[in-house]
Amino acid sequence: MDISLTPSEVKETESIFPGENWFCYWRTSAALWESKLAAISKAAGPLFVPIYWGFHSENAETFDFGEQKPEADLARLFRAIQNSGHEAVWLLPLTPTPFQPNGGLPSFIARNPALDAHGMTQAYLDSDGSVHKMHSFYDPRVYQAFRKWVWQLGQVLTTKDISVPVRGMRGYWVGPQTAHSYLEDHSQAFTAGFTRFLKQQKLPVRLSDAGHEVPNLPAPEEKIQTARYRKLIADLYNQTAAESLTTHWTGEQDYGFLGGAPQDIFPRSSDIWSHQSELMQDLWTQQDWSLLPSSVLIPSRVKRGVIGKFLKDHLTPSFVRASLQQQVAEEGEAGNFAPLVFFDVFWDEDLAQDAPAALESLGLLGHMQRDYHGCWRWRGRFDFTRETEDDNNSRLKFFFGTQMDRTRFQQVLRLFLNGQKVVLDRSGLEPVLEKKLQLFMVENELAPQDINFLTKVTMIRLGEGMLLLHDGDKLKDQPLAKKIAFWEHVTKYMQLKHLIVRGDEPLFYTWKTRATGTFELKYDEIRRLSIYNPSPHRMKCQVQGSKQFAFLKVVDPMQAQAKSTPMGVDIEVMAGGWLSLDFGHFEG
Repeated sequence: MDISLTPSEVKETESIFPGENWFCYWRTSAALWESKLAAISKAAGPLFVPIYWGFHSENAETFDFGEQKPEADLARLFRAIQNSGHEAVWLLPLTPTPFQPNGGLPSFIARNPALDAHGMTQAYLDSDGSVHKMHSFYDPRVYQAFRKWVWQLGQVLTTKDISVPVRGMRGYWVGPQTAHSYLEDHSQAFTAGFTRFLKQQKLPVRLSDAGHEVPNLPAPEEKIQTARYRKLIADLYNQTAAESLTTHWTGEQDYGFLGGAPQDIFPRSSDIWSHQSELMQDLWTQQDWSLLPSSVLIPSRVKRGVIGKFLKDHLTPSFVRASLQQQVAEEGEAGNFAPLVFFDVFWDEDLAQDAPAALESLGLLGHMQRDYHGCWRWRGRFDFTRETEDDNNSRLKFFFGTQMDRTRFQQVLRLFLNGQKVVLDRSGLEPVLEKKLQLFMVENELAPQDINFLTKVTMIRLGEGMLLLHDGDKLKDQPLAKKIAFWEHVTKYMQLKHLIVRGDEPLFYTWKTRATGTFELKYDEIRRLSIYNPSPHRMKCQVQGSKQFAFLKVVDPMQAQAKSTPMGVDIEVMAGGWLSLDFGHFEG
């Protein structure tokens, strides 16, 4: 049952198109689909159609694809989208979803609420002010029902000739510097499955005071095994969907839902919620974790001002298509800016919650946050083929010995041989892999250069490729200032060219880049700095000058101004204001 904490009048169009070109077909009459789709501009990019399992199934054995409810007719929906001329991507949830009742599950199977770490039922507020409770995807009955559901969906798409691309949608919420899957669960359904998993691995369990089997592992080991089990179940849902949807399946997409954290439900129901600053912080974190932002939980009145401006600036059609790996923005078109990224930090997805603290202890996170904010990405999945095919050779790729097995280690060395720049923390590297590293250098006649600065640093170059080895354990005990100085020397050695921004905290800004146009040939690229002030206070900052950058122009200022000085560019942004600045970058 939906409970409205913040009852308010919501326009139907806001409910049907809650943001970022999403079309919630079950929220309006099928007779109105074509007229509503016609009102949406095709220039805004692909249309996203989330599929609502609970709308198509009222019991375990029957499914409705238009036989009972016209709004459940996916063939009719497909024709309506075709007639509107929209390009569409259909999204199949692979995790609970905060914008659908029961997290997307049909009512007959929603029996085990998902619990947070404090034993509270996970619940989320949607854009209408309704509360949706999540239910556990670890209940075996849910998985069995899911298998039937995606098989039936695949049959309908095939037999009714519904030729649509379907992507698996994985949902996340973000906290301070971290991303959390909606699959995170602490319910009895999760514990029961987890203990079965442990026993299969011949790991110890015990009986709790309540008579239930629970893990009997040291806390660090239990955390690792919990993450592995969660990943196992996530992969199971993904594989089942891919096998059932066959030719329609186009992979998965990670979405971050603004206002979708468990702790957001009560602040969002309050009239004094400082939503602009908090949502901007979430957008920053989503960017770092390579999540495609979704504002479908946020009412349109909240998305006015700075938040709306940020979404418009960054969720451009070219960016969305690139995120979906459909196409890369065409070079030379002035509007097709792409995010400026210098660093890829590879940290296994199943242990992602440990990543920020680990990088903070090395001083690397502090360095990137201060001088390269928004210009680095967490990468939870390592795909060697993708890393060699994508045009990301200029990025520094960070790997960690504690997460290396033989296959991953060989692939990392091959990245180096293929001309990429690799930084490897060899602390925690297994002895057999250390021997392989020494043998690798001998076999390839590599000449390492050793430097001692806080720790032993080994530099190896081969053509365009670069391999930097260091011992992170020896960095951890150093003062923070020295650790940051270490990484400053590393990035200076890599000859990264970037403009430094200094100013009031918190200062929200992003960097993007694009190829030069016809009248910009004296530059190698154009970089755009966008600054947003969601706070109620005036903010000041300065872009420090550099001989390799030329300040070109101010773009779209709102209650903000910029002034060029001999020291750089001084910027002042009033409360609720924003502006962008373009810089030309040239080598020299």
